[in-house]
Amino acid sequence: MYSISIAIKYVQAKYQIIQNKKDNAINILDSVEKSNGLYHLAQFESIYLEIIEGNYDKALNKIIKVEKNPDSNNYIEEIIVLQGEIYDYILNEQSNAVDVYLGYLDRFPNSIYYDMIRKRLRKIAL
Repeated sequence: MYSISIAIKYVQAKYQIIQNKKDNAINILDSVEKSNGLYHLAQFESIYLEIIEGNYDKALNKIIKVEKNPDSNNYIEEIIVLQGEIYDYILNEQSNAVDVYLGYLDRFPNSIYYDMIRKRLRKIAL
């Protein structure tokens, strides 16, 4: 179970999102410590908010940090999918997207996203 102070910090970030203060929410989420039970969720949401705010380089930098210690992150599959989609749909860097997608397929062969990514790779190749 989470302590009350941990939950309060997370709720504060969510409240900032509701108030459309995404930068404040990102700062709160980024301040969540590794020992916090909500750390991995906070990382994922911070990356997602960076994308919404158009801060793609910041999002990619955060993804790289997460990838350095992926085993402990419950959201690593979704984070890598976001990385591929940033390269693919936003930055139009298909070669980087293909590299991310192929690495994903090798790493997570039983993923629920496997077929979606395989189909996207086929479309990129055409």
